[in-house]
Amino acid sequence: MLKFFWPLIRPFAWLARLLRMIARTLFGQLSWTPPPWLQRGFVRVHLYRRAHPILVAGGILLVFLLASGSLWTWRWYQRQPKPHQVSATVASIPITPLEKELKFPPLSIEFTEPAARLEDLKNPSVPHVRLDPATPGTWKWASDRKLVFTPTQDWPADRKFRVIFDRELFPSHVRMDKFEYETSTPPFRAEIRTMVISEDAKEPGVQRVIATIELTHAVDPGELEKHATVSMIGGSNVFGPTDPAPHFSIVYSQHNRLAYLRSSPIVLPATEDWMRVVLDKSLRTAQGGVETKDAVELKIAVPSKETAFQIKSVDGTIVRNK
Repeated sequence: MLKFFWPLIRPFAWLARLLRMIARTLFGQLSWTPPPWLQRGFVRVHLYRRAHPILVAGGILLVFLLASGSLWTWRWYQRQPKPHQVSATVASIPITPLEKELKFPPLSIEFTEPAARLEDLKNPSVPHVRLDPATPGTWKWASDRKLVFTPTQDWPADRKFRVIFDRELFPSHVRMDKFEYETSTPPFRAEIRTMVISEDAKEPGVQRVIATIELTHAVDPGELEKHATVSMIGGSNVFGPTDPAPHFSIVYSQHNRLAYLRSSPIVLPATEDWMRVVLDKSLRTAQGGVETKDAVELKIAVPSKETAFQIKSVDGTIVRNK
C-alpha cells in the first residue's frame, strides 16, 4: 500500500528536503530544544506516523486535495455571471421652506433602471411601499425610474426613516439589491437673524431692540420665552427701574417658525455698551419634542447719550433750479 502512495508523496518529500537544504545554506545549522510538553507531542506524532504511515500519507493528500478543490471552486464561482440587480438612491429630506403657505418637500427615490409596473405609472398612489416610522402621505411613480412620497404634514426634525419595499411593488424581472433603505431629516436649529434699535411707531421717542428669530421647525407659543435672555455685556442699566425681568416680549409669526423679540423701552447709557440676546440649547419643537443642541446669540452696540446723535460726516451737494 505504501508503494501505491509513494509516487504521490515523493514530490512533497523532495520539496521538504530542498527547503531544508536552502535553510541550512542561508542560516546554517540551527539548534533548538523544544519544551517538554512539545517534545511529548512530537514523540506521539512520530510514533503515530511510524505505526500508520499509509493513514498519515492519505491524510496529507486529502488536505492537499481539499485545499486545491476549494481554491478551484472559488475561482470558478468568481467567473460565473452574476445576476443583474437594480439599486435605489434615497434623497435626503430638506427643511420645509418658510413661506406663507408651507409646501412640505417630497421624498424622492431614484432607481438605476426602470423599476415600475406599467399599470402603476397611471395610478395616483401605489401600495407595497411604506415608511417606518409611519408618516401620512401618498406614494406615486413620477416616472418608471423615480418614486415620490408626498407627505400631508411637515417632516419632524432629526428623525431617521426606513423605506421598505415589498417584492410586489416591482415587476418579476426586476431584481432589487435590497428592499430596505434609510434616510433622515435635518436637525432642529434656531438662528437670530438680525438685531436693530428701532423707535416704536406707536410710542414716539421710545426706543427698543428688535431681534428676528428664525426656526427650522415650529415651536409652541411660549417656548422661546423659556430659553431667551437679554443682557448688557458691560453691565449698563438701560431698562427703567420699574421694568421687571426678563425685559422683553416675543411675538410669534409665520407658522411659529418666525418670531420677533422686542425689548422693553431702553434708555441710552452714559457710555456705549453692547446688548446680547441668547437662546440657550434644549429649545424644543412642537412636533416630536426634538431639542436644539447648541446655544445661539447675537449682540448689538447700544450708543451712549453723547454718541447717539454725533454727526459722522457731512456731504454737500448743489441743487440747481431748472
